[in-house]
Amino acid sequence: MGGARVKHDQSPTAVIEEYDDFENNATIEFTLTDPITGLNWEIAFDENRFGEGPWLNGRVHEPYFSPKASDLRYKPYDASLSDYTLPSLIDSWETPIIYLRSIRKNGPIIDLPTSGTLPQYDLPGLDQYFEDAVNMNASLLSLDAPTIDEEMRLGFLTLAIAHPTFWEGDWEGGGVGWGTSRGRYLLISAGEDRTFFEVANEQMHTNQTVDPSNPFNSLENPWSGEITPEMMDTFNDVIVFGGA
Repeated sequence: MGGARVKHDQSPTAVIEEYDDFENNATIEFTLTDPITGLNWEIAFDENRFGEGPWLNGRVHEPYFSPKASDLRYKPYDASLSDYTLPSLIDSWETPIIYLRSIRKNGPIIDLPTSGTLPQYDLPGLDQYFEDAVNMNASLLSLDAPTIDEEMRLGFLTLAIAHPTFWEGDWEGGGVGWGTSRGRYLLISAGEDRTFFEVANEQMHTNQTVDPSNPFNSLENPWSGEITPEMMDTFNDVIVFGGA
């Protein structure tokens, strides 16, 4: 969509020069460190240039997606508070859409940064997608869910991405799976219930009584039976894959 520039410690000179020129008028700047490579990434964002298209190979290209203002949700930069939220694409229920992109064709689909592997999908910070109260306790991806740890969260994402035909191993509530992804990128909408991978899904828990106000305390486990990629089809989340 454009409106941003990025560089890291080993970026080519042309990229660094473009970044330095762009950041003179940028409204937001921040730095992230890759936990695997140790590279420091600098990102500059200019609200006024959002939607102009990405800068690639020395020139600005047409945007791949031109959103309307109603398609986006973000908090404008407030210098007095050093507070902001980068734009998120929202769905028909005004919930941010998760976007994941594959950067490798080999390795585990997703893995913990501490494992030292190079997974197919490097995850952005997903916490922003679970700030709404509706996602805090009922989502299998929620950090606040007492029976879900980081390894399990990534496991469920792996199940969502994996192609059922090329699933390797029996994943039973822990660890990170290997296999072939259904596409090179995916978009995930939480659906009408506005909850990503809702733990109290009636189709998953036909034999258990779930208290909607406190779903985790009313379940021994947030699943039943064998866990397979097909299990993800029981959720009402809308997942769109693309790329080969």
